[in-house]
Amino acid sequence: MTPRTPFLLTISIMLAYHLTAYKAIVSVNTISSQIYYLVPILLRTTTSRTMFVSGPFSLGKLSITCGVISSCWLIFTYVLFITPTEAPITADNTNYATILLPS
Repeated sequence: MTPRTPFLLTISIMLAYHLTAYKAIVSVNTISSQIYYLVPILLRTTTSRTMFVSGPFSLGKLSITCGVISSCWLIFTYVLFITPTEAPITADNTNYATILLPS
């Protein structure tokens, strides 16, 4: 039994009984990974456009277009994962990801 096992068991039991907590944790994980995808794509298409040295595989002129499209898509889905999924909004179905995310 590793030291992490009691922690993981506690989290699993908590998530099994509280669907709202589960939704918040999944939303935060998704939003965080999207931010980590967005940063290099956005930097590549804006500031390091001239400094970046292309590798053996390159999209050429399409790389900027693909970077802009993927950045817009990541920002759009970021907004979707912050908004509540049901209406009317109550304490049980609200999305607490905005509270858990660092500001």
